[in-house]
Amino acid sequence: MPVQCPHCGATSHGEICEYCKSPLDAGPEIKEERFNLERLHNRIVAADKSRQRDLLRNGYMPQTHKMLIVAGLKCLPLIDADQLSSEPSASAVHRLKAIVAKIRLTGTMSPKTRGSVREFENAIAEWDNRQRKDQFVGCLAFVILAILCLSGYYIWKM
Repeated sequence: MPVQCPHCGATSHGEICEYCKSPLDAGPEIKEERFNLERLHNRIVAADKSRQRDLLRNGYMPQTHKMLIVAGLKCLPLIDADQLSSEPSASAVHRLKAIVAKIRLTGTMSPKTRGSVREFENAIAEWDNRQRKDQFVGCLAFVILAILCLSGYYIWKM
């Protein structure tokens, strides 16, 4: 009977994936990862902002692609484009970057995994662009204020 590999998503027969050579008997491992991930995200939801930052940055990170994708999906609602430098948005983006890096480093990706990684990267890019734009507007406002102050000082001295 064919079994889908929890690491790469390939369909294989036997105890070892014919494509990525990882063991296929990962049932209990995935259940344990799911339990640990659910426990982490329940703690994140119930925590205050500083504790959320610590949990997102240092919390449990799954090993399998399937659970890494679930972890990434759980980070997406925590990213608020209106609160760029506040928590938990910044830490959720950092966690999402770590998840994407780990998925890329752990080997071959199935088409579903590639699609998820693309979505995660789009969310990260959108957040980064919004943050850059806000920083630019802040710097521009500071420069305009400085010019107005210097102009006022010059007019006052005349």
